[in-house]
Amino acid sequence: MCSDLHATDTNIWQLLAQLGIVYECRLWIEFFYDIATYEVVAQMSLREEGAMSRSSLPKLMRIHALLICMAFSFLYSIPEAIAEDFRLVLSHGPEASDPPLEFSLEQLDALPQTTIHTANEFVDGVAAFRGPLVLDILAHIGLEDAETLRFIAANDYYVDIPTQDFRQYNAVLAIELNGTRLSRRDKGPLWLMYPLSDHPELQGDPIYITRLIWQVVRIEAL
Repeated sequence: MCSDLHATDTNIWQLLAQLGIVYECRLWIEFFYDIATYEVVAQMSLREEGAMSRSSLPKLMRIHALLICMAFSFLYSIPEAIAEDFRLVLSHGPEASDPPLEFSLEQLDALPQTTIHTANEFVDGVAAFRGPLVLDILAHIGLEDAETLRFIAANDYYVDIPTQDFRQYNAVLAIELNGTRLSRRDKGPLWLMYPLSDHPELQGDPIYITRLIWQVVRIEAL
């Protein structure tokens, strides 16, 4: 039965990946799927045998509905649980001897915060993005002197950015959008944001649009 789920629900799994839901949750989803499927098969078998009474049908339907609610409740709780365990990793690169440095969301939130009011291709109008300056984060491990940095997202997408950008523009790793904490469904927990509206030369530039990488999990020197 699980093989049918894998074969027919590819788009659903792609959507879950975009939401930042880890693949371990497949086991739980398949568990609920199998229970619900067996319950339906049991109903069909009972009908064929003429053993199902009118009173038993509503009970089975309630069980089915409860299982579905449990599955969706579990799914919606996963992104928040992941956010609690989130770590931003800063590294001097794969060949470096120095150990990487990790930041929790709480540690990032404790750093001096900057709010950027800017428009971009992904929000309606001007929005407020709050988070620590990228340059402040880099200074904790000495990456502010690196020539180029690679920002890596949760889905392994990455973009390479010259460090000069962060000396020239007050870019932040946004934790909040319009006063609301960014979830993975909203391009969080961390979204690299430039003050585009303050710099006409950046507005509409496709290079800087691609640099607005979200779900950032790792920054490393090249």
